[in-house]
Amino acid sequence: MSRSTAPRRSGHPTSGAGLRRRSTPFSAWDRTPPEFAREWPDVLTGYEILGTAREAGFDVAAVVRADGADWDRYESGIWQSVLSWLGNHPDHPDRDFMVDYLRRLQDEYFGYGREYMDWALFVLVPGFW
Repeated sequence: MSRSTAPRRSGHPTSGAGLRRRSTPFSAWDRTPPEFAREWPDVLTGYEILGTAREAGFDVAAVVRADGADWDRYESGIWQSVLSWLGNHPDHPDRDFMVDYLRRLQDEYFGYGREYMDWALFVLVPGFW
């Protein structure tokens, strides 16, 4: 979530008395390697997301983080879908693009994504200040 896509009081799913849910990838550590930071400039740290939510007038009521196994299942599902598509479309004109896409996803995941990325559902409530 970049600063330009910070949560707003309208336009996001609501639940209960003004709760907002925001599911987003974020940097797992405040200090990530420079090569990673250049690759994903719009990915904030959890601390930056907290600040962005507060700046937008919200407080964080809860956070539910994915664990490593959740991440593996999520990424593996994407790879399996791409591999299935490739198997079903051997002569498609976008085949080379999809092969490159799969390899790029896997390179990112094993190179740094698994270690430096996190995924969470942030539950936001209107700020009380």
